[in-house]
Amino acid sequence: MKAIFLISLACTISFAYQAFSATASGINKQADSAVITGWIKELKDGDTILMNLYKFGEFQGCDLSKSTITSQVKRGRFSFQIPLSKDPQYIDLLAPSPAEFRISSYLIEPGDRILVSNAGGRTRYCGHGSEKWRLKEETDRLIRNYVPGRILNGHQTGKFIGSFNRYIEKVCNKIAGERSQIGVIAADIMIADLIGVAMHMRSMELFDYFKGVSTNRTDLQNYDHLSINRFNPDAKILKYADYYAFGVIEEFKLDSCFLTGKAFVVEIAYRYLKKRYFNAPAFRDRLLTLLLYTSRKDGLRRNVLDDAIATVKDPLFLRLLDELRQRSANGAIAADFALPDSSGKLVHLTDFRNKVILIDFWFSTCGPCKSLGVILNDLERKYIGRNVVFISVSVDKSKDRWISAIRKKEFVTDYSINLFTEGKALNHPLAKHYNINSCPTLLLIDSAGKINNSFVEPHEDHGAGLILAIDKMLMK
Repeated sequence: MKAIFLISLACTISFAYQAFSATASGINKQADSAVITGWIKELKDGDTILMNLYKFGEFQGCDLSKSTITSQVKRGRFSFQIPLSKDPQYIDLLAPSPAEFRISSYLIEPGDRILVSNAGGRTRYCGHGSEKWRLKEETDRLIRNYVPGRILNGHQTGKFIGSFNRYIEKVCNKIAGERSQIGVIAADIMIADLIGVAMHMRSMELFDYFKGVSTNRTDLQNYDHLSINRFNPDAKILKYADYYAFGVIEEFKLDSCFLTGKAFVVEIAYRYLKKRYFNAPAFRDRLLTLLLYTSRKDGLRRNVLDDAIATVKDPLFLRLLDELRQRSANGAIAADFALPDSSGKLVHLTDFRNKVILIDFWFSTCGPCKSLGVILNDLERKYIGRNVVFISVSVDKSKDRWISAIRKKEFVTDYSINLFTEGKALNHPLAKHYNINSCPTLLLIDSAGKINNSFVEPHEDHGAGLILAIDKMLMK
C-alpha cells in the first residue's frame, strides 16, 4: 500500500514539474496541441518511444490517416508535443523491449497534458485529459475478461449475446456517468467505440458458431441488438469514433448476408448504408469511405467510387476515395514494379505485357497464405502453356525466411515466379501503392494491364470464381 501511495505521489509531483516546465517554455500557451510526457522504469537514456498518430482513426493502418513520431528518452523521461486541430484524434504509444508497455487507440484532445508512468507492469496516468485514458484502460480490461475462451454452441451463443449486450450496456453507462470528468465529446466517442467493438464481437461469435454449418441460420437472426441511441450521443460526434463505423459494417454483413445465406456485395451494402445514414452526413462520410477502403480487395466498381466521391464532403476521405479509384478500382492501370527474384535478377511487371497476371502477396508466418498456396497450386496447373503468369510476392522482412519458404514450397507453387520486397515488407512502395496491410492479397490484371478483382475470395469457393475470372480474360 505504501509503494502504491509513493508511486501516485511521484506521478503527481512529476506532472506538476512538467506542467511548470511547459508553462515556462510556452508550450501550455498552445491550446491547439497536446503534450504527453512520462517515464518507464525499464527504459534507459537513448531508447526510443514511438507514437502513431491517427487523423481519422486507424482505418486498417491507412497511411493517409497515420503518421509516426518518436521521442528519445533523456534523463529517464520521454516527451511528445502533438499539434492538433480542434478535433480529437487517436494515438498508439509503444516502448522498445524489455519494457512491456503499449497503449492502442487512446484519445487525445487539444489542451491535454498527460503524464504516463509505468513500473512493474503497472501504468498510471496523471494530468489534464488523463481520466479518459484511465477509463479506457479499465473498460478494455473489462471487455477482455468477458470474452469466452472457447467456441460456443448455438444455445450458448444466444445466451452469450444477450448477456454480453447487457454487460456492454453496463460499461457504457459507467462511461456516461463520468461525462463530467472526461468531457462529453470523449465520453460519447468512447461509448460509440465500445458499441462498435460489441458489434464486431457478436459477429465473430456467430461466424465461429456457424463456420462450416450448412443448416438454416434463422434461429439466431433475431438476436438482441444493442442500439447506440440508448445512450443519447451527439450524432455529430459519431464521425470521430474509430470503431463504431466498423461495427455498423460488420453488423450489416451479419444481418443482411451471413445469417440469411446471401453473399456480401459491396454495391448493395453501399446503397443501403448511404440511404440509412442520410441524416448523419458527417458519420456517413466515414462509414462509406471505410466500407470501400476495407473492400478494396473485392474488385471495386468505378461507378460506386464515382458516386462516393460525389457524395462525401470530408476532404481527407475524398482524397482516400480518389486514391482507391486511381489505384484499386476495376479498370485502374496496374502499377509497374521492379522486384528481385531468388537469383537477384530484377523482374518488371512490364515483362509480361499482353498476358493475364495474378499476383499473390504473402508472408511466411501467415496461415491463410499457406492454405491459399494449396488452392493456387491446383488452380495454376490448369493454365500451363496458356497466356497466364502467376507472380508470388513475399512481404517477409527476412530474405532467409523467404528463401526457406520457397525451398519448402509451403507458400508458393510449382508454377509461380517468386519475387521479394527486399525486406521492406508492407512498407515497400508496391504494397503502399495498393494499400496492402494484410495477407494474403490477390491482384488480378488483364492482358491490357488493367486491374479486375471481381471474383470470390478463393478460400470460400476453392478458387472457382478466380478460374471463371481468368477464363473470361483469356477469351477477350
